[in-house]
Amino acid sequence: MAQGQADDGVWVIVGASRGIGLEFVRNLLEQRASPPSSTCSYASVKVIAAVRDPDKASLLRDLVQSLGAESRCPIEKCDVSDDNSISVSAKLRRCREHIFGSMFL
Repeated sequence: MAQGQADDGVWVIVGASRGIGLEFVRNLLEQRASPPSSTCSYASVKVIAAVRDPDKASLLRDLVQSLGAESRCPIEKCDVSDDNSISVSAKLRRCREHIFGSMFL
């Protein structure tokens, strides 16, 4: 894998609604627009954007929509300060792993 390029698979970004988490999502999703190299197929990079409150993640939602990446970037609720939320997110991750394949956390 070349420097600065994401490998195929699924990336789970916690805190994806702002700051560095939002930038991780942006960089991963924008790679699809770049020409693929022989070492990485950008079209297969998927992101699960985990946020505390999906209703308040307007910047993230706008980004995903502007890139036409709704099918590659589901926005999921995950509050790391709430054990129940983490448990639900873990179950969701296991389900998505069957759909998307390997994951990077």
